[in-house]
Amino acid sequence: MIEKPETIQQEEISLADIVKKIREVYVWLVSQLKILSITGALGIILGISIAYLKPTKYAATTTFSIDEDQASMGGIAGIASQFGFDVGSNSNMLNGENVIALYKSRRIIEKALLSKYPTEANLSYADKLIKSSELYKKNKIVYPFFKVNQKHSSYSKFQDSVMGNLVKLISNEMLIADKIEKKIDIYAVTVTSRDPVFSASFSKLLVNEVSNFYVSLKTEKSVQTINILQQKVDSIRYAMKGYINNRATILDANLNPIFQQSLTGVREKEIEMSASSQAYQELVKNLEVSKFMLLKQTPLLQIIDEPRYPLKKIKPSKILTGFGCGILFIVLSITFLFLKSIFKKFN
Repeated sequence: MIEKPETIQQEEISLADIVKKIREVYVWLVSQLKILSITGALGIILGISIAYLKPTKYAATTTFSIDEDQASMGGIAGIASQFGFDVGSNSNMLNGENVIALYKSRRIIEKALLSKYPTEANLSYADKLIKSSELYKKNKIVYPFFKVNQKHSSYSKFQDSVMGNLVKLISNEMLIADKIEKKIDIYAVTVTSRDPVFSASFSKLLVNEVSNFYVSLKTEKSVQTINILQQKVDSIRYAMKGYINNRATILDANLNPIFQQSLTGVREKEIEMSASSQAYQELVKNLEVSKFMLLKQTPLLQIIDEPRYPLKKIKPSKILTGFGCGILFIVLSITFLFLKSIFKKFN
């Protein structure tokens, strides 16, 4: 199909208009070059100043793995079922995937914050964080504000509020917990703060707190079973000792074997001892099986890498920050000047 001459002419006119507009924009930008240069320079200076004044932060990472011996749990469960124990109810209570959520919980973070800070006597991590974060004015806090290992029940309303803010600060801004490999149970916990000692020690402390809580939660039922069985074993052992002493007392009081009626008490004690002995043997067997189950159920959180000095520094680059702010100021200046020229045309 052959285009009409008018269509070709309209396209040429449109292209000419575009070129003309581009030239006009270029000429306009050149006319504003002085203003754009000044604003760009101001942006660069501001960006460099921000990067220079922003405090350096230190990132400390602790990596660990979770080893849970689940392969042999089927056999253990079969043995345990013979003695009336069920080990399957806790198996899915908490797995390696959602152990990461523990690091964000107030219970874990709060317990870690109430631990003793390594470099200062009688100072908790909470007090150290309050000092360094400047969340509150100095006249509002009297140190020690949080005592080491202080119980939550002893908090004042103000302390409870401060602790809530500290937990949010750590959870939202200072802490990153993630799984490094999806197929392998290897995790990384990174703490970032202005104090390298705080970052390194708090990262390891969080891993230890989660490890203790995770293990106790996984083995709670087995530990309770062992404690109950141990109490019963101790009780029967004490009762058997009493039966033996009573039997000996009766024999000592009846030295003449001619009178068989006097030995009735001895026979009764022997029957009681025999029954107690059978029960004792069964309980000891159950106790040993329960201890073996606990050993196999206990997960192992093995630390792979601990933070090592010097820690990774996190500080914005002066060049990149200055260049970015300079570009931003130039773009904002062009937008402002363009809108200003349009406003003048309509007025």
